[in-house]
Amino acid sequence: MLDLRNTGALSVREHSPTLLHRFELWMINDGKKYVYLGFWLAIQVIIYAVALVNYQYNPLWQNAHKMLGVGFLTARSAALALHVDTALVLFPVCRTVISWIRKTPLNRIIPFDHAILFHQVIGYSIVFFTLVHAGSHYHNYYVVSQQTGTPYLKLLFATGHGLTGHIMMLCILLMGVTGYTKVRRKHFNLFWNVHHLFVVYFACFSIHGAFCLLKPNTPPYCKSGATFWKYWRLSREWRAHRRANAMKVQKVILHPGKVIEVQFRKPAGFKGQAGQYAFLNCPAVSTEQWHPFTLTSAPEEDYVSVHIRVVGDWTRAFAEALGAKGDHWKALEQSKEQERNTEGQRPAANVLPQVLIDGPTCSIHEIAMLFCAGIGCTPFASVLKSIWYRLSYPEGAFRLRKVYFFWVQRDTKSFEWFQDLLKAIEEEEDMRMETDADMHTYYLGRNDGEQMIEIHTYLTGRLNEMQTQHLHLNNGELDPITGLRSPTNFGRPNMDAIFKAVAHKHPATDVGVFFCGPVKLGSSIESAAKKWSSEGQEGTKFYYNKENF
Repeated sequence: MLDLRNTGALSVREHSPTLLHRFELWMINDGKKYVYLGFWLAIQVIIYAVALVNYQYNPLWQNAHKMLGVGFLTARSAALALHVDTALVLFPVCRTVISWIRKTPLNRIIPFDHAILFHQVIGYSIVFFTLVHAGSHYHNYYVVSQQTGTPYLKLLFATGHGLTGHIMMLCILLMGVTGYTKVRRKHFNLFWNVHHLFVVYFACFSIHGAFCLLKPNTPPYCKSGATFWKYWRLSREWRAHRRANAMKVQKVILHPGKVIEVQFRKPAGFKGQAGQYAFLNCPAVSTEQWHPFTLTSAPEEDYVSVHIRVVGDWTRAFAEALGAKGDHWKALEQSKEQERNTEGQRPAANVLPQVLIDGPTCSIHEIAMLFCAGIGCTPFASVLKSIWYRLSYPEGAFRLRKVYFFWVQRDTKSFEWFQDLLKAIEEEEDMRMETDADMHTYYLGRNDGEQMIEIHTYLTGRLNEMQTQHLHLNNGELDPITGLRSPTNFGRPNMDAIFKAVAHKHPATDVGVFFCGPVKLGSSIESAAKKWSSEGQEGTKFYYNKENF
C-alpha cells in the first residue's frame, strides 16, 4: 500500500531537469501532438505556396491572371488547400477506422488519441481558407462586374458559383462557431444539430467548381471533382439498425446522484475491450442525436452496460423514456436513507424504447495509475471489472503487475455507484494473496502479500452532522463511508506525494497514467507526471493519457 503520509523520507528527490530531459518529458506527454500540428501547418503553407507559384506562371491560367490579378492567385491557391482539407476533415472522426489503426504499429508513431483535435484543426483550416477564398472572390466579382456590366449582387447571389459558395461559407462559419469548446459544452444540442450541415456543405462542394467562374485558356474548362463522404454517415445508421434487434435493453437500474445504468443484451460476435465507448441513439427522444458513453461492462460479462448521469436535456428525456421519472429518484433517495437496498429494481416502464448502438470504439503498461472524478469513473469500471475477471479466471500470461485506482467524489452517495465492484475486487485480492501464501507463489516485480489493485478514495465535500456521528460510531475495520477496507481520504489528493511514492516504489519503470474527469484536475495530474518523471534508464517515467471522445 502506498504510504502517502511519510513521502518526505523517501529517496526520490525533486530535481531541476536538464534541457534534454525537459524535451524528453515533453515528447512523452505532449510532443507528438504538437509535432504533428506543426507538420500539418507546414503542409498547409507548402500547398498554398506551391499553388501560388503554379497559377502565377502556368500558361493555362494567364488570361484569368491578367484579368483578375492577385485576387485570382489567392482564390485559386485557397481553393486547392480547401480541396485537401475537405478530403481529410472527416477521416479523424471515422472512429471505426481510427480504432482499427490504433491496434497497428502505426499508433506508436502517430497520436491517434488526439484524432478529435486533428479534426478541429482541419476544420478551422477550412474556416480560414474559406474566408481567404471568399474575400478574394469578392474582389474578383467586382472586377468581372466592371468589365462585363453584370450587376455585382447578381454575380454574388444569382449565379451557381456565388450561391453555392455563400451556402458553403455560411455552413462552415456556423459549424466553426458552435464547435468552439466553450460553446459546444454549453450548448451541445445546438452544436450537434448544426454540425449536420456538413451534408449541405459537401453537396455544394461537389458541384461548386462545375459552374466555372474561372476558366483556363484551353479545354476542358471545368469539372466537378470533390470526394463526397456520403457512405460514411450512412454506415453508422446501417451498423446501428443491424444490431437493434440483437441489443435490446434488458435492465435499467437507478443509482444515487441521478445516475442510471442501462444494460443491453450482448449479441453474438460483439467485440469490445475494457475502457471503450459507444454512441447511443434513442429514436423516442431524437432520431438525429448520437451521444458517446463509456461501456462499464467488462468483455467477460454476458451483457453490455453504460452508466449515464442525468444532467442534460437529452439524458433527462432518455431516462424518462426508460421509465425513470422524478418520483423514482425521490423514492430511491428515501430508501437509501432508510438503508433499504433497491439496486437491481427496474423503473416502471410499460415498453422499453428502442436504443441504437454504434461501437464500441477505442480510446500496456506493467504499472497503471487510474485517476477519475465523479462520473469519470465509468471507463475504469470496465477496466477494473476486466482485471477482476482475469484474476478470478486466469488464462495465459498477464503483463499488468500493479494498478493504483484513485477516485475523487464530492459527496458520499456517489461512491455507491460501483461499491459492489470495489468490494468484490478487495475480496478477490484477499483470496488471491491467501492462495499465493499457501502455495508460496512469487510474482516478478510484486512483493509478497502485496495487493495488485490498490483503491484510494477521496471525499472533497463536507459531511453533515449525522454523517459525522456515523463516522465516529462506525470506525472499525471497514471504512464507514464506502464499506471498503481501504480508508477514505478527506480533501483533494496530493499529487506530488502520490507520484513521489509511486516513483520510489517502482524505479526504472514506465508507468501509464490514465485520467477521466474535469480539466483542472487533469492539469494537476499532468503537471505532477512531468515533475516526477526521471531521466535515464533507472528513472521512473510517467506517460499521461486522458479519455477523448
